[in-house]
Amino acid sequence: MLRSEAMRSSSRIGGRRFVGVVGVVGFTAAASAALWAAPSAAQGVLEAPAPADSNTVDAAHEEAAAAFEAAERARVEGRLADAERALRRSLALDARPATAFNLAAVLADLGRHRDACAEFERVLGGTYGLLSEERARIVQERLRASRAAIARVRLRVDTHRPVELSVDGERRAEAVLPDVIVLEVDPGLRHLRAIAPGWTLERSLALEAGDDVAVDVRVPRDPALGETSAATRRRRRWAVVAASVAVVVGATLAAVIATRPRTDRVEDPVFGSVWTLRAP
Repeated sequence: MLRSEAMRSSSRIGGRRFVGVVGVVGFTAAASAALWAAPSAAQGVLEAPAPADSNTVDAAHEEAAAAFEAAERARVEGRLADAERALRRSLALDARPATAFNLAAVLADLGRHRDACAEFERVLGGTYGLLSEERARIVQERLRASRAAIARVRLRVDTHRPVELSVDGERRAEAVLPDVIVLEVDPGLRHLRAIAPGWTLERSLALEAGDDVAVDVRVPRDPALGETSAATRRRRRWAVVAASVAVVVGATLAAVIATRPRTDRVEDPVFGSVWTLRAP
């Protein structure tokens, strides 16, 4: 009975109706065309019991339904930020899978695929209620699409002191030893920052959907020196070479002296018993 009433309500132009969510680029036509119920008709889709007969509950339910439909109008008009706010308002008043699904879809349209994935996962996990197999399949397809759009930044960190790593001002990781850290970020222009005491590195990254890029982060040992220059590295290499040559020469001289023929032991009035070397 509830299903048939919901189907009839979806065909009416005026009043409350089912609303659809436009899919992100690349999403399948089936998922894009799928219709999700507004809160006022969600019982027909989810077969959930009606809310308690209370003026307070009914008022919240009506306000949630109005916010849901306002979000749909904003989405159609391209006002995605307004759609997000209205859907969050609706979800706070009356948490329904349809509302959460539409919120996740709007987040994906905004390019915030990490947030979209988190919301899709909550919908699949039953946070807002149970799903039919068909609707669970639709959510899974949308979740896969958003996961594929997330870019990955591989930070090859060379450090021996703590360094904090952030993306767009959000602290994402910390390293204290050389390591490779993989960060998942949304596509678009991202600002990477690495901070250690007395030292900062900043990079801007233009990322496409699904990108996988590597960034080297070399933290100098002495914060007062900043980045080690090429000239400084050359001087250090030459110092190592000179020290190696000195060691080799010293060892050679010691070996030559040790192998020279000696005279018999003689008694010296100052040094006592000594050995003297013969002339070559």
